[in-house]
Amino acid sequence: MKFFTGKGDTGTTGLIGSRRVSKADLRIDVIGSVDELTEFIGNAKWQIPDTPEREILESIQRDLYHLMAELAWQEGDSTVGQLSAERLAFLEEQIAALSEAIAFPKGFILPGASQSTSALGLCRVVTRRAERRLVELNALQAFTNATLLAYVNRLSSFFYLLEVKYSIREQDAQLPYTKRNL
Repeated sequence: MKFFTGKGDTGTTGLIGSRRVSKADLRIDVIGSVDELTEFIGNAKWQIPDTPEREILESIQRDLYHLMAELAWQEGDSTVGQLSAERLAFLEEQIAALSEAIAFPKGFILPGASQSTSALGLCRVVTRRAERRLVELNALQAFTNATLLAYVNRLSSFFYLLEVKYSIREQDAQLPYTKRNL
């Protein structure tokens, strides 16, 4: 069985359906950024010990697959599901629970003191990059589903809070970044 088709040899790729676009198309770049984020989340899942939080991270990965599918669909194709407002509400509930359970640092956290906090920090910054690209795409062709932007916006907050939680839990050597400890 042949694993490649050769259709992309001319610099195009397929959207869901039969439409092909340039691999340099902004929509493809956004999908690629979100796909990259799902890989970073997969890594983070195995850096943290909590089974419930691993399950939350996996559910976020599934949400992001829905988001990518929604971006890749051809208009008029009703077979692709949308990222729902219920999933946004779920993420907001996770953020609320985390923010009530942790004490916020008084300064910036210097990243990289443990594998788990590094993995979660990478998820946060990759989320922000994906969000910037998503906002750019939305400015060119407005999304019909406003949940896409809101979900990705909340996601960076979620990763920040989870990073803080693990910084506290693991008693990282991360010092809050202040002028005194430069």
